[in-house]
Amino acid sequence: MPRFAPSSRRVRWRLAAVIAVPTLTAAVLGSPQISSDVSSYVTSGRDQHLAQLNAAVVKLTQNLEDERDLSAAYVARGGAGPLPVALVRARAARIPADQRGCA
Repeated sequence: MPRFAPSSRRVRWRLAAVIAVPTLTAAVLGSPQISSDVSSYVTSGRDQHLAQLNAAVVKLTQNLEDERDLSAAYVARGGAGPLPVALVRARAARIPADQRGCA
């Protein structure tokens, strides 16, 4: 059998090489981009979580300001009588239901 004669084994080897070499090359050359994309995805999730926390902090701050304003108005009137409904609602918005005491 001559050295350069095609055989079924040689054809299969060439076909496997034609498929494997570009696949491995793409994987090796693409790994830095894949790593960068994964890192970007993690950072994006962290940013989204921080944005949600920021919204909660802004809401809490507004509720505290409302309670402060209503409490100051109640004290300025002399503090006589029951607490205004708006003040009770402001306190309820700030304090979780399981931590509320008798006010």
